[in-house]
Amino acid sequence: MQNRVIIALYLILFAMILASCSPAPTPPEPRINDCQTWEQNTQGVIECLMFNGAIVVQSQGEQSALHLEKTIITIDGTLHIQAQENVIVLSLIEGSGVISAGESSKVLVEGQQTTLDLETDTLSAAAPTLYDAQILVNAPLEELPRPLVAPTVIIEATAIVEATSEVIIETIAATATSCEVQEDWPATHTVQRGETLSRIANRYGVTLELLQQGNCLTNPDRIYPGQTLYLPPNADAPTHTPAATFTPSAVFLRADRTTLSTGECTTIRWDVDNVAEVLFEGQSVGEHDDIVVCPQENTTYTLVVTLPDETEKTYTITITIAPTPTP
Repeated sequence: MQNRVIIALYLILFAMILASCSPAPTPPEPRINDCQTWEQNTQGVIECLMFNGAIVVQSQGEQSALHLEKTIITIDGTLHIQAQENVIVLSLIEGSGVISAGESSKVLVEGQQTTLDLETDTLSAAAPTLYDAQILVNAPLEELPRPLVAPTVIIEATAIVEATSEVIIETIAATATSCEVQEDWPATHTVQRGETLSRIANRYGVTLELLQQGNCLTNPDRIYPGQTLYLPPNADAPTHTPAATFTPSAVFLRADRTTLSTGECTTIRWDVDNVAEVLFEGQSVGEHDDIVVCPQENTTYTLVVTLPDETEKTYTITITIAPTPTP
């Protein structure tokens, strides 16, 4: 009996030794079409929806940076993300965005898409293309906190109209030659923040329809600050001159990595247009530039943008140093 007890104790001890020597389980790879993956790796606030094997993410109130290994997706708007074999297809529904992977970056405007190769972490070398609006059919966009009007995009021989109390998606079949902007019209107007197309038309004494047709605007509600509108020959001088305002293009300030170990470095990048000067940490830099930083502790870096009217806007990004694990 004593021998049996001893043998049993040896077996238990042997099993404990084997368990302690077994390799730790490999953590699961991030699921691209999983909201939890993106929500846990985002700077800023996003709303994430899953449907039909894809997700839609929308930045809330500020530009947000989504991290996927070596790729950073900076958006100020709404993005459709879907994995197809070994690539991710990134389609910008509205707003603006920048995708940075390695040494390359691509700027997307609403209605465009590009692809990311998951095996090589590289962006497609091709220029962004128009996305197929069929990807939005049955998308629960009405669940997004911010009401959305998707842009008109070109698809083959298809017209889709889907409406809810908060969402209107209009996709109209068209060809590249169906409308030509009247660039030979003698004057232009630069859209300012808060302006609407109807107010601009009234200001110059022209009809809304003529202004819309001459600038190929399929949706009169989709104009944005900084956009150039061409004015017809019969346009009057403006009925009043508003105070001059200057709006830079969306400022995309991001870092290749925002969490480092001690001694590591990262590259901070930014893109901005229509400004008088750009300062990074007090030093004059280019509008589309980057810099390598190697902080030894948690550090917040500052980008200051000076507008043509000499007002300034400040943007910051924080690089965090991960604590050294206790041996």
